[in-house]
Amino acid sequence: MSDRGVFAVDRGVFEHPIFAPEPFTEREAWLWMLSAAAWSDRRIRVGKSAIDLKRGQLAFATRFLAVKWQWSHSKVVRFLKKLKTDTMLNTEPKRDATLITICNYNEYQFGRNADETQNETPTDTQAERQRNKEEESNNLITKNIGGEVAADEKVVPIRRYAFEGRIIRLDQAQFDRWKTTYNKLPDITATLQAADDFYSENPPKDGKWFFPVSRWLEKEHTKIAAEEEKQRREARSF
Repeated sequence: MSDRGVFAVDRGVFEHPIFAPEPFTEREAWLWMLSAAAWSDRRIRVGKSAIDLKRGQLAFATRFLAVKWQWSHSKVVRFLKKLKTDTMLNTEPKRDATLITICNYNEYQFGRNADETQNETPTDTQAERQRNKEEESNNLITKNIGGEVAADEKVVPIRRYAFEGRIIRLDQAQFDRWKTTYNKLPDITATLQAADDFYSENPPKDGKWFFPVSRWLEKEHTKIAAEEEKQRREARSF
């Protein structure tokens, strides 16, 4: 294809409120998997299991994907099987999830010159070097479609997340608002991680996490405030 090239996409596009909550197309489901794949080796928790991810891997329960993409479970299974048959990905069943490995992940993640091989050190364009620097400093995935960055192409800035889990993603402004609102929480990051672990295993029916997580924080905040008030009353009684 003569019009192929690399472009960066903020993965917040999948949660942007301007877009109607409608079922994903197959293309959107594929792009979502590219955006969710690990950009570097890391360990995640899915249900009661810890899974080590290599670069280009992701692990989700297929029933979670069905909720996220607003598909039937059988459609998710058929889609993954089709991609596996077409050597676009590989799958491996785990206890609480399906481990998905994106084939040729580097071709989607970074643009490469046609005469480069996987064993050679690539000669990056200026745009590629800048994008790599942003990826390393922000610890975020840059979503690309394979090809070389043209000299006049503009790389879209990547959103910085103050908290980024498998389900929950908060920019700095929202993180600060919740930290102020639920100021009784001794470690809001730990509470958010607990909520993220829960909703990774038990996704909301409509796929929207914002209000359930807000209620989760409010419940924990209220519990701590009530306990503090109880202790104050007991102290005054002496």
